[in-house]
Amino acid sequence: MTTITTRAFQTEDDYFKVHRLLSDTYLITPLGLNWEIRHWEGQRYHNDPPTPPEAWSETIRLWETGEGKLVGVAHGEGPGDAALDVHPDYSYLRDEMLT
Repeated sequence: MTTITTRAFQTEDDYFKVHRLLSDTYLITPLGLNWEIRHWEGQRYHNDPPTPPEAWSETIRLWETGEGKLVGVAHGEGPGDAALDVHPDYSYLRDEMLT
């Protein structure tokens, strides 16, 4: 089994890692399970003023392989709601991500 670590969202690079995860999993997950790219981009670019990625360090958590490949992200989706975007090969992480 691959070793998975978790950490807080930190930088612009993390923004694009999430973007890549959502893009890579769009066709291989059921509709609505993971966020669409447009929703993710909207979190950043459609706020006034736009939200810099560094502001998300306390509200977004990432799950990565030992090689640094992002396989899951937990983030807010409104007051009291959480979104869990995960690669289907790592769906077993959902319970941990919810915690």
